[in-house]
Amino acid sequence: MIIWGLVTVGMAFVQGPYSLYATRTLLGMAEAGFFPGVILYLTYWFPSAYRARITSRFIMAIAVCGIVGGPSATWIMTHLAGLWGWHGWQWLFLLGGLPPVVAGFLAFGWLADKPDNARWLKKNEKIIIQQAMVREPSATIRPVRASLVSAFSNRTVWLLSLSYCLTITCTGNVVNFWVPSLLRAAGVQNLQQLGLLSALPHGVGIGAMLLACRHSDQHQERRWHFALGGALAMAGMLALPWIAHGTAETLFFLTVMVAGYLIATAIFWSIPAGLLPAQDRAIGFALINCCGQISSMLVPVLIGFLKTRLGGFEVALSLVSLFVGLGVTVMLAMTARTARLPVSQPYSVMDSQS
Repeated sequence: MIIWGLVTVGMAFVQGPYSLYATRTLLGMAEAGFFPGVILYLTYWFPSAYRARITSRFIMAIAVCGIVGGPSATWIMTHLAGLWGWHGWQWLFLLGGLPPVVAGFLAFGWLADKPDNARWLKKNEKIIIQQAMVREPSATIRPVRASLVSAFSNRTVWLLSLSYCLTITCTGNVVNFWVPSLLRAAGVQNLQQLGLLSALPHGVGIGAMLLACRHSDQHQERRWHFALGGALAMAGMLALPWIAHGTAETLFFLTVMVAGYLIATAIFWSIPAGLLPAQDRAIGFALINCCGQISSMLVPVLIGFLKTRLGGFEVALSLVSLFVGLGVTVMLAMTARTARLPVSQPYSVMDSQS
């Protein structure tokens, strides 16, 4: 987080294309380990019976950024432009990069590797967590060393990577890059209105994600909850260019797409720990995330190319929605033998604190 924030601040000082390419590469390198690292970290603290709910609270940060990020970025770009001779985009990188640096130092001083090392936990609280984790179906008594060969030769890792690439990051690219353009196509031209309307789907999406993940934990079922999220994302994406012709309709289908995206993302990351052996999780999580970024490089270019050549989003979003459907199909096929993925039984003491 600290390096991530510092590199983001550094992007405010780029002078040309080469310095931009260099800092963007460094930013990607710093960012790459953060997300899978957090997901792995959560598996050390929370049993699988609570993992969807806990993961959803972490994923919620994405939605919160969608709510506050658009309007705040718009305000910074419009109100701080020219201050001290800086452009608005320079202020955006500076103010956006400082919080991760501060949060990184706070996390380093506050967070412990595992419950056993947490100074802020009482002894009985550590015992509660230890007992819950020991009951995990995939629990290991002895520490294990990550195996590069084992992770790369694990078929499940590659199938999860494919599903993640097709379902999560394909939808995420539409959500993160094309929502303002879709709203503009629906008739929204005012920059302030555009920022506010772009935030609304994320607010509804948070509620839908929290409800779906709680339901998933209560019923100890992941497979069809993931499929539900993917289906919503696919349906919303497909309807946007073909059915939505006004601002209200566009906003509705954007909300459906964003809700499906958040549900599918949170449910997805509660699945791998139950399918992968302990020695494959650290590298496996990182590999899944890295493979997913392939679509982050290709999908924006693909959508932009098709929109420019064909004059609309119809073909582009239809193609991406097909990718999302294929990703859901991959997940359903690979988990067909484990319709109810292995999770531990809920622990009553933790339930009272959730």
